[in-house]
Amino acid sequence: MSICPSKPITHLLSFAAVLAAIAGTVLLLARDTQTTSGIDGGPGIPEMRLVVVEPEGACDADGVCQFAELSEFTLGVEIVEAPEQGYIEAASYIFYGSDITYDPTARPAAEEIVWPDCDTAVALRAQVDNTRPPPPPRGSNTNEAVNHGCLTGLFPPLPVSHYVGMLLEISLTCSAEPTRNQIELLPIVLVGPGTPIPVTRASTSGAKFAFLNERGVSVTIPPKVNDLTVFCGDPPTPTPTATITPGGPTLTPLPSPTPSATPTVTPTPTLPLESPTPTVISVLPCGDVNGDFMVDSQDALWVLWFASNQIIHLPFPGDIDGDGITGPVDALYILWIALNLYLCR
Repeated sequence: MSICPSKPITHLLSFAAVLAAIAGTVLLLARDTQTTSGIDGGPGIPEMRLVVVEPEGACDADGVCQFAELSEFTLGVEIVEAPEQGYIEAASYIFYGSDITYDPTARPAAEEIVWPDCDTAVALRAQVDNTRPPPPPRGSNTNEAVNHGCLTGLFPPLPVSHYVGMLLEISLTCSAEPTRNQIELLPIVLVGPGTPIPVTRASTSGAKFAFLNERGVSVTIPPKVNDLTVFCGDPPTPTPTATITPGGPTLTPLPSPTPSATPTVTPTPTLPLESPTPTVISVLPCGDVNGDFMVDSQDALWVLWFASNQIIHLPFPGDIDGDGITGPVDALYILWIALNLYLCR
């Protein structure tokens, strides 16, 4: 471990205090968790929906939206109905596919989450690779979804929110060629202890609300959701179907062709294959568990959530000290890396 003595030790103590506070909040939520499903909808059932914020009028009543190639549009997640008892956590999971582009470096997560009761210190975001079950491998460039989440506070007791309105706004860019895209808001998949994790697009990181019941137990609710059909460029013109008229002309059968001699084919010599061009893969910095190419307190928070079973996988590995266990000690190492107090081997 390489420690720089010129850094003030007070910075480390301050980060350690924040780490302890974050751990207390996460452990409070993970102390005992129940789940309930409201995905079928109905009166009193929480609901989130996808909307196009800008440009206005781009979508019709059926959720079909039209944009020009390479045009940028703002996609929003709106809380239509909140849990009756309120909530302390809200999360979204947007699958946008491979033809639409999302740039996570354009704005920080705390600016994309427009929920006014969100504590920006715990605003989280992670891009997700949907070509295989999570977690994706390092250097993966097949991200097709993004997951956002936030709590109402950092220290317990957390304030209860009853907010209804816009939760999230992100900028997406249409493809350069005409494409048809299905953008989906996917709910969390609830699994019990010992239940295999289903291989789905959202898995256990989908859209959700969470609240604490009267016994202090964290309860997760999947909301009712929707999707949008987005055309980049003009929609394809349907091919007209030919009309068959009964009693058409009688066809005269043609004579059977005379078989011709089979020509002799001279085999073509096989040329040696060229060596494939090596693929350049971007490597994330050590400690970057949420894949934003930065190592900071948000990565430490992700590790604490994972260690306390609030989430069941990390976007990227978080075992920093190499002991085979991802836990609070690794979160502390990440804070050291952010302060240049520790250098990964």
